[in-house]
Amino acid sequence: MSNKDIYKTQKSQDQKDTYWQDVENKVLDPKALSNEFAEDEFDSFSVKKTRRNFLKIMGFSVTALPLTGCIKIPVRKAVPYLYKNDVVIPGVANWYATSFKGYPILAKTREGRPIKIEGNKKSIVTKGGANSQAQASVISLYDSYRYNSAMIDDQKVEWDEFDKKAKESISAVKEAGKEIVLVTAQSTSPSEIKLIKEFAKKIGVTVVTYSSTSNEAILEANAQSFGKRVYSDYNYEMADVILSFGADFLGTFGDDVGSTKQYVSRRDPQHKRGLSKHVQIESMMSMTGMNADKRFTRTLEEQRNFVLAIYAAVSSENVEGIKLSEEDKKLAMQIAKDLKSAGKNAVVVSDDKSSAVQILVNKINSALGAYGTTVFARDNEFVMNSNNSEFTQAISRMNDGKVGAMMFLNVNPVYDYKSSDKLVNALKKADMTMSFATAKDETSALCKFVAPNNHTFETWSDNQVNHEEFSFTQPVIQPLFGSRMASETLMSLSGISGSFHDYMKKHWNTKFYAQSKKDGEINFWNKTLHDGVVVLSGFSSELSAKNISASKSISKIKSMSYPKMAVQTYMKSAITDGEMANNPFLQELPDPVTKATWDNYVMVSPKYANEKSIKSGDMVKLKGKSHSVTIPAIVQPGTANNSFAVAVGYGRKIAGKVAKNLGGNAFAFDNGEEVSLKKTGEFKGLAQTQTHHSMEGRDIIRETTYSEYLKDPKAGNHKKAKLVNIYPEHKKDGHQWAMAIDLSQCTGCSACIVSCSTENNVPVVGRQEVANRREMHWLRIDRYYKGDENEPEVMNMPMLCQHCENAPCENVCPVLATVHSSDGLNQQIYNRCVGTRYCANNCPYKVRRFNWFNYDRGDSMAKLALNPDISQRSRGVMEKCSFCIQRIQEGKLEAKRERRPLKDGDIQVACQQSCPGDGIVFGDMNDPKSKISEFLGSERNYTVLEELNVRPRVSYLTKVRNK
Repeated sequence: MSNKDIYKTQKSQDQKDTYWQDVENKVLDPKALSNEFAEDEFDSFSVKKTRRNFLKIMGFSVTALPLTGCIKIPVRKAVPYLYKNDVVIPGVANWYATSFKGYPILAKTREGRPIKIEGNKKSIVTKGGANSQAQASVISLYDSYRYNSAMIDDQKVEWDEFDKKAKESISAVKEAGKEIVLVTAQSTSPSEIKLIKEFAKKIGVTVVTYSSTSNEAILEANAQSFGKRVYSDYNYEMADVILSFGADFLGTFGDDVGSTKQYVSRRDPQHKRGLSKHVQIESMMSMTGMNADKRFTRTLEEQRNFVLAIYAAVSSENVEGIKLSEEDKKLAMQIAKDLKSAGKNAVVVSDDKSSAVQILVNKINSALGAYGTTVFARDNEFVMNSNNSEFTQAISRMNDGKVGAMMFLNVNPVYDYKSSDKLVNALKKADMTMSFATAKDETSALCKFVAPNNHTFETWSDNQVNHEEFSFTQPVIQPLFGSRMASETLMSLSGISGSFHDYMKKHWNTKFYAQSKKDGEINFWNKTLHDGVVVLSGFSSELSAKNISASKSISKIKSMSYPKMAVQTYMKSAITDGEMANNPFLQELPDPVTKATWDNYVMVSPKYANEKSIKSGDMVKLKGKSHSVTIPAIVQPGTANNSFAVAVGYGRKIAGKVAKNLGGNAFAFDNGEEVSLKKTGEFKGLAQTQTHHSMEGRDIIRETTYSEYLKDPKAGNHKKAKLVNIYPEHKKDGHQWAMAIDLSQCTGCSACIVSCSTENNVPVVGRQEVANRREMHWLRIDRYYKGDENEPEVMNMPMLCQHCENAPCENVCPVLATVHSSDGLNQQIYNRCVGTRYCANNCPYKVRRFNWFNYDRGDSMAKLALNPDISQRSRGVMEKCSFCIQRIQEGKLEAKRERRPLKDGDIQVACQQSCPGDGIVFGDMNDPKSKISEFLGSERNYTVLEELNVRPRVSYLTKVRNK
């Protein structure tokens, strides 16, 4: 029977609804429908594209209008609300508290679509901050590459059939007497951990926790120092002195948002406890190193000898044979003196992959008395930390035929395991393999069973954020692709009835309600769900240090050998381990250190580059003992001369159209492994943004030292140009908007860039267009170097439209497309713009963006992420920062509806709201009690290029370093 006949036989409304749902779900092919209905020119599915039909429908002339009554008009089907939701109002956003990778966030939805993410201010950890991955997560939700059905042998099946055959396979493995292994990611979810344990007990499963990016050395060191495999927790707000050996704690080492909040609170020179002092010793430039008061470029061998020297100094133990230059010995003694002076308010942190080094770091912190103040070792009840050695052993057992089934939950080891070839061979010998991947990846492609997992925003879960805060994850949209929560798949396979929502609710009422000190289980659950976070005590305890000897660790460090040239792998803050590599917003986000996009690369030192005649963009082959990658080189100041650095998270073979075959896979390299580097003779170039808008050589960054600031709060900010204004002054009545950015609190993390892009529908242009200097970001973060290229000081400066009062762009526009508003905004009127680009040429800050193309928005799913409050700009139009005018208007209307004056803080622009460092302030400069007025009145306040007399509404506060 044809599709047309099927439709004609549908009699009831329910049948018709099912039919249209099948069309939407592509069970029935709309193209086939169009062909079968071609005999009817004006069928509801298609209109035959002829000039005659067009004239009939449109009524091209007045005489044709009476004839339209005889024409069968195409049916435009609309789906109304069957049951109107009282809280959904068209044009008004709804906010839901949820979480992303454990971080408490708020999801903004419009008519049921999540479109924007913000931090949850109720969290005592993140305090309203959100990183770049959280900001870009809505793009991953609408990724059309996701699985849309359960799969068996690469064939789509219904969930009932999937569950039945999966249970049969599990039973067959058990009957054969073979082991079943569940490989899961690290977790801090109380309910999921309980379910996994229950699943393992009922089915008889060995649970192995695996992570490609965990620091096993810290876990092993703490196991010896405290008796438990736990990570250390840090409190940088309490630290007067911070010493870091390669730990990028503002980036990818631990909790980046929480650490940033703590760290920047002590970067305020007016803090009651003063400015903290931060020393960074590392072999490659990191985001944390860029923000240090003093940063030193040292090889891995030198770093470990620094650890020995500082341990000897703070513990008064005689350690012989420390291999440091006389200059470095003096430096180590000075650092140790500062640490001992701070005592319990000092902290030493390291990202070293040697447990011997980590044990000495623990001993240093113990000698300082830092445990309990700035560093903690806690035994948390709801934590599953990785144990990669157990995973290696499971692979060996599977190769020996002892493991019959292996399931992968939120992990992709075929891509990121160091010896993935062994895993691939082992999987061939397994009787049953299963993956819970959200989208097809390297591991799921080799599995017989694929149970597609929901996206975070389609999921129920919970999480222990820190030792006393818990967060909820609740779905903010129904599953879009026919997937199912992995937790509910586990429940089904183990015979646990009901939904995971009910399972989690029961667990919370049983486990946590007694600790809540609130009345009523229902009220406790609803309040926690509404707020997204809750503070509960009694679920973790501080561990006491064991009295272990340091002699073994010292001997082990002394006996270590080091190659002539070594490789160091690291994670970028946006791409991290590559799980979100298929997200174009993250790929196009400039790396905070290199300002490169869409690639990983080999960092080489300027000295090595000069010796080997290497320039940025040259293709090189980096070869280790068993692995090699061919990717571009980048000459990066602050890189040790005998070190190469390469980011993991790239080189995906199965990852969707964005990430597939992008860059090289560096997971197979060991840190400190001996490598060789050779030019291939090809030149690829790099899609960098930093060199596009250079303003170097002028008075841009203003800085001072903490000691000079204490003597004179205007230190470093005495340069004031004498200005003569030839323009009439703008009236400054009513609200007058302005922004100030504290350079001491900007870490360069770039979360603001992604936040701005998602809020304002800024398009992604791709690698080639970025290389052509045509990126569209409304906000960029410029990076400036100072001093020796081996050990440079680095300054970050967010740069956006300065909303000048004497805006040079306004004078040259021939069609008045850029004008000044009564409240001080430089506005861009897209409908007037004809694309002369005179304004961009005349802008001294180079912050205006020209649409060279109608950027692809053909993916119907990706369109769901667009903000309906923002117009879509077309080809040939100039655009730039609008100070989130839609948010300004929304704030005004909200205050008007509530019949009250607009208050400071009612309006937050996207970049301000997302900033983990709280470095951006926006508000009404006519309000004397506002935060912006306080910043504008600061002795540190200045404007960039003030000598041009453009009078920007964006100003900056001088950077203060404690050196």
